Amino acid sequence: NTSRVISTVSSTASGSNNVSGHPPLETPWIDVPFTSQKQADAGIAGGEGCQWPTYISFDQIDGSLAFLGIDVGGMYRSKDGGKNWEPCTIGITASASSGAEVDPCNIKRVLCVGVDSGVSDTHGLYLSTDSGDSWKQVLPQRVQGHRDFRHQIAYDKSSYDKSKGYCTTIYYIRESKKIDNEYLAPALFKSTD
Repeated sequence: NTSRVISTVSSTASGSNNVSGHPPLETPWIDVPFTSQKQADAGIAGGEGCQWPTYISFDQIDGSLAFLGIDVGGMYRSKDGGKNWEPCTIGITASASSGAEVDPCNIKRVLCVGVDSGVSDTHGLYLSTDSGDSWKQVLPQRVQGHRDFRHQIAYDKSSYDKSKGYCTTIYYIRESKKIDNEYLAPALFKSTD
């Protein structure tokens, strides 16, 4: 469904959806501005709202919940399949996000990787139990996420626990980097709670 895709292809002045020097696209892509309804009602068309988008992820249940991470500009959430977007960083003390995954069996549980261009104790994994309304740090990691485009979080769908109502096994992978004279070894983490 192309209506749920954030586009980097801009409409030209003539209104056609194409990349310069290429024929028109068979299926049109549209820009999705980051604005609230209040801003749109005030005549604000919207704009970038961020720096480098690092990921976009949708829930696997019905595709209505989506997250868009920005390398040094926070995270946005859509609750309507990508039609409207809003910031969703309450409780995240890192200034950016380089990955998020929704539990494939419970749309309320979401993990994200909080980062920024430097290292900080505020970085690491954050858990939301309310579809991104609020977050709590669950695994502090002195990681840097500046333009980190890797897929970092994976739920094991077969670990779904009916009594808890969510998947209990989750994996997180950290890359190795040397930042500010500090070496961070690569690691694979697993949580079973």
